[in-house]
Amino acid sequence: MMNEWPPYVGVVTGIVGMITGVTGACLGYLGYRRSGRVKALDLRLELRKAETATRAVLEQLPALINRAQASRTSAHVSGGSFGSSNQAAWVQECEKVRADVDGLLKELPATGDDYRTLSPEELESRLVAIDVLQAKASRIRDKCHGTIVADEKWRESLQATQYR
Repeated sequence: MMNEWPPYVGVVTGIVGMITGVTGACLGYLGYRRSGRVKALDLRLELRKAETATRAVLEQLPALINRAQASRTSAHVSGGSFGSSNQAAWVQECEKVRADVDGLLKELPATGDDYRTLSPEELESRLVAIDVLQAKASRIRDKCHGTIVADEKWRESLQATQYR
């Protein structure tokens, strides 16, 4: 009688092991699918944030370009080089930068896109494209700020030499 229970124990533990394995596989698959949805959600959120930041920079650029152009024109007037070839080249460069900004604005996706239909790979490629766009806009912004700061320093040095 003692020898009859080991086969039953083996069958019961085998069945429990099989049920545990199938349940674990099902839960693992569900977790994998859920992590894919969470990744897509994270990418959509990051893409929206990047778009918002890029849009903010791009929308401020026309006014900033105007300020930089006015600053440089003021510097040319102060230095007595108004109407010079340097000033004409600066005006042409400002017009080129304005055209570049218009092109960048056209590359920016329309507002309100929720990106639900895009795969994670497509979301990643759009995020990279927005990052490139933001980098271009930031370079233009930094150049304009640099111009304004340089013109202010130049005017200060000019005033200092006039009062000596």
